[in-house]
Amino acid sequence: MRMIPQLSDRPLRGHIRNLALLTLCALGMSLTACTPNKMYHQGAVKLCRDELGVSGSSSDVSVVEFDEQGDAWDHKQLGRAIKRLEQSPGVPLVVTFVHGWRHDAQPCDENLEMFRGLIATLQDKLQATSFKVHGVYVGWRGGEIKESKVLGPLNDVLAAPSFFSRRSETDRIARVPLTNALLSLTQAARKKAGGKAVIVGHSFGARVVEHAMSQAIVTTSALSSSKQRLPMPADLVFLINQASESLTARQLKVALTNWPKDSAPAVVAMTSESDSATGGIWPLGLKLATLFGGGGKMRDYEMKIHDKPKFESQRSYYTTTTGHDARQITHRMCPAEPGQEVVQQGGNVLGEVVRRIPLQGKTWELRKAAGNEGADFVIYSDAYWVISIPKEILDGHSGQGKEGIFNDNMREIMANLVMYSVPKTGESSKKAPLPPTPEQAQKAQAQGGIH
Repeated sequence: MRMIPQLSDRPLRGHIRNLALLTLCALGMSLTACTPNKMYHQGAVKLCRDELGVSGSSSDVSVVEFDEQGDAWDHKQLGRAIKRLEQSPGVPLVVTFVHGWRHDAQPCDENLEMFRGLIATLQDKLQATSFKVHGVYVGWRGGEIKESKVLGPLNDVLAAPSFFSRRSETDRIARVPLTNALLSLTQAARKKAGGKAVIVGHSFGARVVEHAMSQAIVTTSALSSSKQRLPMPADLVFLINQASESLTARQLKVALTNWPKDSAPAVVAMTSESDSATGGIWPLGLKLATLFGGGGKMRDYEMKIHDKPKFESQRSYYTTTTGHDARQITHRMCPAEPGQEVVQQGGNVLGEVVRRIPLQGKTWELRKAAGNEGADFVIYSDAYWVISIPKEILDGHSGQGKEGIFNDNMREIMANLVMYSVPKTGESSKKAPLPPTPEQAQKAQAQGGIH
């Protein structure tokens, strides 16, 4: 008897699923378009009043835009920003922000609105001081397609192919025109005694900042001496959830090995432990790229650990982001444990307390990393701090809610490091003394020691 094969509906279900995905992608493509290579702000900075509910005036934030080749679209934009600093009614504190992937300088871009909110909040916090906060938003073509809120998560799928082109774009943005703009803003802020300049980069924007400022920082450090420390190109550089190769941080740390131990850092990189974009997607993409020759030829570093030879692959640094490389993490944030010289967190060992920072009614400690799980050693640097941030402080790659990466916790940490780690511009930039724990403060107050 001839057997008749039974037909299965599995292949049919697979075809239907694939057809549905193709249909969704086709729908997504029909609802999106390429982002234009254009300047968005001519003259006064344009504002957006959308559902984020952020208010403010155009004088709070200047916008400086760069084209696909890293040239400024209009030099008058930087000129207007500098003029505002020079005419500042108080001591200028300029905060320059470089956005990341899938963002640009459109008036309603979420990053621009988020940054405007940060500047307004910082100004409120500093009302009792002589500082006048000025924000400068650096815009570049961080996305290739116009994303629609209607598409929701499908935007992630449609934007994914632009990862490599936008990563390459960061190399062009981090050229001489941007470095010149950043240094010009610092110089303008410092024309008034006590003026400060802070630079912040997020995601691919952090990669841009790191590349644009590294050589200026190294040059200034090399030309300084123990008797005369030249002022840094910025009072502090923050790299938040940086989408940047750990290899760059390693090279910069090695170049700054002679950084004075009693000085504040030049660079502070902060990465959320829950940032899956730089912790998972980035390594996958870069490992795939190296299979086809991406990154060029690589070798091994020969090292000695406990007097035993050890070889470290350059590729392992190239395919890992700084904040997720256990060898690079120099500090961690943890709940305060007064009196404990050493704190054990799983496989991580935390040592000296550098800062105590109150966050939403709870005291946290910034401690030096004495040992990191998964690493035989830590590349410690006084010049380049790499801080691992718990999910409770910053959740995910872009944060949560309308404040994003600039939530209350991150604002407090950044303000603490800016205002206390670098007391005054032009001085030796020695670290401020450690503030007392709540218990120590209560005891001293009872004895009349703190008023």
